[in-house]
Amino acid sequence: MKEDWQNEAIFRQMGGLWRAAKSKLVSRVRSAKSKSALQEMKPSNIQCTSSWNSWVKKKNNTAFKVIVMY
Repeated sequence: MKEDWQNEAIFRQMGGLWRAAKSKLVSRVRSAKSKSALQEMKPSNIQCTSSWNSWVKKKNNTAFKVIVMY
């Protein structure tokens, strides 16, 4: 990229796409009915099951749900 504004625009767009994907994943996790369904949702780039389970637990936490509502 030749100009600074081009870099800024591309990184802003990438950030928006990342946040949208994460938001969709959180919605799917919160609507999952079973632990096996949660394990099937685990992205391939996360090797450690315990870190995935920790992230899921944090996103299903009541405090997180309160933060999202405001």
